[in-house]
Amino acid sequence: PGSRLAQFWRSMLRLSSVFARRSGLESILPLRPSFLRAFSSPAAKKSTSTEASHAASSAKKEHKDAAFAEFSDEEVLSLLRKGELLAYNLERDLGDAHRAVTIRRAFLSRDCNAVSELPHENFKFDYEAVKGACCENVIGFIALPVGVAGPLIVDGVEYHVPLATSEGALVASVHRGCKALSVAGGVSTILLADGMTRAPVLTMDSARRAGELRQWLNVSSNYAQVEDAFNGTSR
Repeated sequence: PGSRLAQFWRSMLRLSSVFARRSGLESILPLRPSFLRAFSSPAAKKSTSTEASHAASSAKKEHKDAAFAEFSDEEVLSLLRKGELLAYNLERDLGDAHRAVTIRRAFLSRDCNAVSELPHENFKFDYEAVKGACCENVIGFIALPVGVAGPLIVDGVEYHVPLATSEGALVASVHRGCKALSVAGGVSTILLADGMTRAPVLTMDSARRAGELRQWLNVSSNYAQVEDAFNGTSR
């Protein structure tokens, strides 16, 4: 499992390199292999702190969230370096997502000093909202520029459209489209139908069988036969 996680990290780092360069954070990449080991397998560095180890053993036996909330940052870092705590579990073990980010950054800084260039404070978005939802092993955030297009007139009401993007000329293009529509009198909408559609699902043994069924359904008489069967049983 550790090897697979390390491969995942390497793939993610390669995929994010272009975006990192465009965002002015290229100094963070590449990360050294020791960072990959730290997040994929027990760290195995000796520590002189035995009290923290004994306390960690007791906390682990409790099997509850925030079991390490009372530990100092240095004690938590010591346990991370010894492999007795895992970096990706800090939110659960500390019960504080913001503190987990801070300690994870300190842990990572041994192998990547440039992590300090990645913003993580003064971020109004709650790290608690990130936990278990959209990102793991969080160490900060990257801000995206937000442009505005419009106003766009829809049914006589003006709307300004905010767009968060790093794609050059996108906002300008949308803005020109909004202006053209507004100059022409705006957009009028009408609701033609309000409802919900449902469709039956067929499960086949293989992709080949699914393809054969698709070809069979191309014959109008076969399709009509199946349609009658579904209409007679599905509500």
